[in-house]
Amino acid sequence: MNLRQWRSVNLIFSVAFLSTVYLGGCASGTQNGSDTDAEPVLDASTANNEEAESQPATSVAQNTKIPDLENSEGAPALFNQAPPQSDLCQNHEDHKRTAGAQAFVSRVTPSEGPLTGGTPITVSGRGIPPGSRLLIGGVECVDAKMDAPNTLSCETPPANQEANADVTVALPDQTCISMAEGFRYVSTVSVMPRARSTIEGQTVQLSATGGKPPYTFLVLSGDGSVDQAKGIYTAPGQPGTAVIQVKDSLGSTSESVISVSPPLAIQLGPTEGKEQEYTLTVVGGAPPLTYAIKNSDESQDSNGNAVGKAIVTVTDATGTEREVALNIHRMVPLTIFASNPKMIVGKKTKIVAAGGKPPYKFSITGGSGVLDESTGDLTAPGDEGSSTLIVTDAAGATAQTSVSYVKPVVVSVKTPIEALQESIKMVGAGFGHSCVVNQGNLRCWGDNRYGEVGDGTLERRTRPTLVEPLGTSVLQVVTGYSHTCALVKGGRVECWGDNRYGQLGIGPSQNSLQPQEVDLSLTADSLAAGQYHTCAVLHDGSVYCWGSNRRGQLGTGDLEPSNIPLKVLGLTQPAKYVSLGAAHSCALLLDGSVQCWGFNGSGQLGDGTLRDRLKPVAVLGLQGKMNQLSAGGFHSCSANASEVYCWGHNNYGQLGQENLNNAQLARQVKGLPHSIQAISAGFYHTCAAVGSGQVQCWGNNQSGQLGDGSIASRQTLPVVVKGVETTISGIAAGVDHTCALVDTGVQCWGANDLGQFGSRSLEGSRVPVRPVALTHAPIKTITQ
Repeated sequence: MNLRQWRSVNLIFSVAFLSTVYLGGCASGTQNGSDTDAEPVLDASTANNEEAESQPATSVAQNTKIPDLENSEGAPALFNQAPPQSDLCQNHEDHKRTAGAQAFVSRVTPSEGPLTGGTPITVSGRGIPPGSRLLIGGVECVDAKMDAPNTLSCETPPANQEANADVTVALPDQTCISMAEGFRYVSTVSVMPRARSTIEGQTVQLSATGGKPPYTFLVLSGDGSVDQAKGIYTAPGQPGTAVIQVKDSLGSTSESVISVSPPLAIQLGPTEGKEQEYTLTVVGGAPPLTYAIKNSDESQDSNGNAVGKAIVTVTDATGTEREVALNIHRMVPLTIFASNPKMIVGKKTKIVAAGGKPPYKFSITGGSGVLDESTGDLTAPGDEGSSTLIVTDAAGATAQTSVSYVKPVVVSVKTPIEALQESIKMVGAGFGHSCVVNQGNLRCWGDNRYGEVGDGTLERRTRPTLVEPLGTSVLQVVTGYSHTCALVKGGRVECWGDNRYGQLGIGPSQNSLQPQEVDLSLTADSLAAGQYHTCAVLHDGSVYCWGSNRRGQLGTGDLEPSNIPLKVLGLTQPAKYVSLGAAHSCALLLDGSVQCWGFNGSGQLGDGTLRDRLKPVAVLGLQGKMNQLSAGGFHSCSANASEVYCWGHNNYGQLGQENLNNAQLARQVKGLPHSIQAISAGFYHTCAAVGSGQVQCWGNNQSGQLGDGSIASRQTLPVVVKGVETTISGIAAGVDHTCALVDTGVQCWGANDLGQFGSRSLEGSRVPVRPVALTHAPIKTITQ
């Protein structure tokens, strides 16, 4: 092969690997050595675009238009600007040229830059006359200029993602020449962490991703130093803020803000005379700070006052921990209660005082009962009436209660099942508001930001407020997180409050401040409310649900929400009643079995798995025929006449298992008497009314919702609620408070920041407060 032949072959090699020429319907390149008079282009070995050199020779053939990257099917837009007008590259037969003889792009410098654009590039080649226009990836460079013969320059336009972009020159005669993938867009550099808190003298490791290594770190502002190559920042010896910048080899930058704090220290304020309240002063530490009670050795003295020690810890963002020991001596307020506030004439009972400062002295006003002033023993008179009982402690504080004297009457006794069904209708679960039915009248109180109290306003109510539109026809009331529903005479269902998820069942409507009727195919026998969904058991035993369905809690076989009632699919028997958790639902069936559906992330469906279920599945592990059911936030419980079973989430011990392990199957609660009257599962705690008039609770107690006088973060076994009246007809566990139905009203304990007690005050209590009376008539239903 002679030299001229060698140069011709080399010419073909260069064109095939470096250029694409768009020629009105096809692209052509010199495929043989026939064009021996043409001046050869650059040798492939001298071309700067390494990616173009690696392309196969078949890349010469391309379509005739600048690629429409924004609108091409299946490919996302690479650039923020629209593609150029197609007339830039409309070629005609009389303008056909061969790449080797006429025009081509040979070099793009530099060949890569950041997505943000603005990279100055130079494009050179052959046959590029003045008036030519430059495009990067189909987007025209509006600032392109000719710096030298056959050489154009501009700043790259921005792009939306990393990609190789064609570099195209549109000649004045509408012929386009291009270097395929001649420029690469590279993501901008990013530093991690973007923000961090640290302590004086400590180090923070920074890292960079994206962009083009190597990376260079520097202190842009503030004090301290940073290793330019490794990104290790060393904080100075004084507090302040530093901005650290990382720059990649293409010039893109990213900043991290580091806050420097003094070392963590904790100081205890004056404690004399403040055994119930301490002031802790924390200095320094990297925020955020976390406070915790590391351990607490707390007990009660003979007067019910809390005594002991506690260690409080403060931990900052670096993991540094400081602790302080506190002495506990909290005096509980003086209280008095009667073991039996409704006495049979001629009988005896015990009047009990707790808290305050003993010794106690008892006295009586009104009526003709006989009260021992030192022991509190009360003998009822022979006639009906009432008395007020007063206790005075050594500090002069007083408390009082009342008792009534009645003659014995003969009453009809309901079967256990009848009594149970009525009790179930009386108890629900809620967040920040409570409701009670009294002689058909419905009263609600507490949080009202969505209109859930139903009085036509958004004002928080600290006292029971009548829901007037329902009159005296209410049979049952249930509350969700922020909505309320009632069953009224004739089986009609009315709902009000929050309707963001369709939980009112009234169609695509806004929130409602007053009751709105739900359109059901049959009359309803009972209701249940979850966090954002609601269900009703109809007269034929079918179950209809509406509202949020993100976890399949509507039981319709799909995840579509519904603002109207839809039938639950797959129940094997008619339902007696339902109970709803945060995002799961359970039904007690006619044969005493239990089925659940919806969210199952903690095993709250009880089927032995952690799989969400779109239709009902049977709960496994229950023994005997169940007659009670209550679903908590993320756990569920059911009971027969003598045993309580729970399953699901157990982070606070709400399953009553002496441990904190979740359970995917039903487990029997330990430590309860074998006489179960009613159960209620709250968000993270559970309560049961048992024989002899006791209430026992277990699980989360951070707000005192277990009612035993303590505030321990958790109790894995049942504890006895202190001070609750013995005539209990229902129990309702909410999110962080609990209420019981007693003859004289509603008795609550736990959190009261939203007015959950209905007692005017917003102060919580670790033991049951004095019952809130609605009228002199007995209470019928309660929900919270």
